[in-house]
Amino acid sequence: MNSPLKTRIHQACSHRARHTAQHILAGDGEALAILLQRYRDRLKRMVALRLDRRLQGRVDASDVVQEALIEAARRIEDYAAEPPMGFYVGLRWLTGEKLLNTHRHHLGAQKRDAAQEVSLYRCLP
Repeated sequence: MNSPLKTRIHQACSHRARHTAQHILAGDGEALAILLQRYRDRLKRMVALRLDRRLQGRVDASDVVQEALIEAARRIEDYAAEPPMGFYVGLRWLTGEKLLNTHRHHLGAQKRDAAQEVSLYRCLP
């Protein structure tokens, strides 16, 4: 692919992204839904790959992604005001956080419990 064509494609994508962002910030829920839908399948594959196998019968990857996308929709204005990272990277991070919280909720946090401690001296002869 030659350089002028790459430049035109990049400019078109940038224009499309700016146009979409303007609609979203104007309160166009459909534009936001289209943007989030664009990443849903990639995020679902990421969650399915990382979901603990003990939870696969209990938790669906789509549910985790849905929670992340709802949270992203809530935070879209904050993100637009000062984006800390690329949009997909932010969605992936947020989805990872939701997955981590799901693991903690269903599997329990591995906290230290004094009642579970075993003395090393009991094991010695």
